[in-house]
Amino acid sequence: MTADRSHGPLPAFLVCLTVVTGLVDAFSYLSLGHVFVANMTGNVVFLGFALAGVGEISIVASLLAVLAFALGAAAGGRWSAGRAVHRGHLLAASTSVQAGVVLVASVIASTAGVAGSTVRLMLIGLLALAMGGQNAVVRRLAVPDLTTTVLTLTVTGLVADTTSQSVRGRRLISVLAMLGGALMGGVLLRWVALAAPLWLAAVLGLFFVVAVVLMASTPWVLLQPDQEVRTELDRWFLTVAGSVDAITAGVLLALARRLRRTLLVLELAVRSLWPARSSFPSSQHSLPSSQSAWCR
Repeated sequence: MTADRSHGPLPAFLVCLTVVTGLVDAFSYLSLGHVFVANMTGNVVFLGFALAGVGEISIVASLLAVLAFALGAAAGGRWSAGRAVHRGHLLAASTSVQAGVVLVASVIASTAGVAGSTVRLMLIGLLALAMGGQNAVVRRLAVPDLTTTVLTLTVTGLVADTTSQSVRGRRLISVLAMLGGALMGGVLLRWVALAAPLWLAAVLGLFFVVAVVLMASTPWVLLQPDQEVRTELDRWFLTVAGSVDAITAGVLLALARRLRRTLLVLELAVRSLWPARSSFPSSQHSLPSSQSAWCR
């Protein structure tokens, strides 16, 4: 897939998110009672059917999906607005939250099933919230033709616009990604397990976050290059992208400190049980203040 170089690997990542959308919507529509959690156009139409009393569609489920999606979009939009962070870091942060929410939904679906109306509404709310946040952040990234949740304009542009082959290819791949995700979701629901599409979506999201962080050294265009990074979370992602070795060294140092402190505590415990047999100098009975601070 050819795309503007200023977007770096973002188009490929957004195609992967489109696959996740297909998986999640397949689960919601086929398992939660004819309701989408990512495609709000369909839910508005379903809500009209429900108000008319046709189609055996739940008013509460359709309305909840729209409201939860709007809440997630509002939260994602407010969070991403004004941030001058690398777009890869912004995408990784939002996708990590989304993957966590989908993971919680996977656990609920696996343990409680979807037989009860309360569980179904809970799953609809969680998943619509996650997909709304995804949609808001993707809008902030501003990659053409890759909305990850809506294909109406993409299909229209594919056949109506006179564009280059690369643009047509990007639009076609977006459509095929959604189709592939929905196909996999249906197959998993039929042949594997009820919550299998959600588990796959959560795992894909986590791998996706790792891939974005590892590739974040690519000089993608910033959202607002003239401003400074404002939050500790943004700085954390910049640090991860700049030096994975530094994180590894920090973890090892923390483990070494914890081990040293544990050994000193064990030494004191042994000498308190057998004070007469202890051959250690009395100066070792307590931790110096500077050493205690170092081991914390």
